[in-house]
Amino acid sequence: MLQNLVCVNRDKRKGLLLAFPGRRGHGFAGLMLPSAKKEIDYGFRKGHMSQHILLQRYGVYPVRGASVIRCDPSWVHGRDHNPDVTILGNKTVLLLGVGSLGSGVAELLAKMGIGKLVLVDPEALSTENTSRHTLGVRSMSRMKAAEQANILSKRFPHLQFESHCERWELCYKKDRSIFTSADLIISTIGSWSAESSLSALTYNSKEFPPVIFGWLEEQAAAAHAVAFFGEEGCLRCITDDMGRPRVPVTKWPGVGTQKMVPMCGGVFQPYGANELSYSQTLVADLVADILLGRVTSSAHQVWIGQKKLLERENGEWHPDWIVRHGSPENGGRMMIVPFKNDVSCPICGRPL
Repeated sequence: MLQNLVCVNRDKRKGLLLAFPGRRGHGFAGLMLPSAKKEIDYGFRKGHMSQHILLQRYGVYPVRGASVIRCDPSWVHGRDHNPDVTILGNKTVLLLGVGSLGSGVAELLAKMGIGKLVLVDPEALSTENTSRHTLGVRSMSRMKAAEQANILSKRFPHLQFESHCERWELCYKKDRSIFTSADLIISTIGSWSAESSLSALTYNSKEFPPVIFGWLEEQAAAAHAVAFFGEEGCLRCITDDMGRPRVPVTKWPGVGTQKMVPMCGGVFQPYGANELSYSQTLVADLVADILLGRVTSSAHQVWIGQKKLLERENGEWHPDWIVRHGSPENGGRMMIVPFKNDVSCPICGRPL
């Protein structure tokens, strides 16, 4: 503390932070040291005043208290009582797809304290998506990955955010280290062609970290988060050749649940932010378990929405799901589904 007093700048006020241990952790206090007058070294050549005399002269100036506002990771992510902060703060997660599902996952991972988050998405935000996306209308027509990274970096300046506004295949072609240096890869792209290619690329390769695929069933009435470690299964183990779950949670009338966009040939899947929030948490929860070493082998987690969501569009629990896992009844719960390699899988069809 003496050195800080001696080295004080005469023209600017200096802040001094004091830390002291307590029964529940460290406490902090702030002091604002006043700027020194030019006459403080009167009678001495520049740089020749002794420390003892300088402190005596400086001591007559008033010292004011200052509020201490902490923004360090340990405080922001748990008020010094979260043992996972250090581990998560040293992790890098690559997120492919920053749409309605991925944007919420990205926000949860930032709140969780992931040290570095790399976002990849080739699309811009449109207004019709803002009701279920973390970005609002002010981000309209801006690239989702870059805008999400920019906003999160302002909210969490102690974390690192990186963005690539292109398809994952092109990103990988330009710099494969973006994929291989990550501790975990997440795909919420929602495109079978893109995700089947990613699954085939990463399957049984020691070069890549574990990969999580997250997706929604119709109306967001159910959601899946599946993690694959090396040769312990692939996406085709649980999907058919069109990317549909072999054992879906829900079943819908033959006309389906997609709606036509007015005055346009496009279609969309209607669901709201409330239903979506459970799915985002499902994926983020599996991310935390893997990074913290709680899940170390391929795993499948499912969110089963409330039955009232099915009834709105005359849906029902799928008979195959009931036979395999029992009836969800009124739903509204998360379920861990036992996972193992499918011997009929065209990619990894062999038991471990």
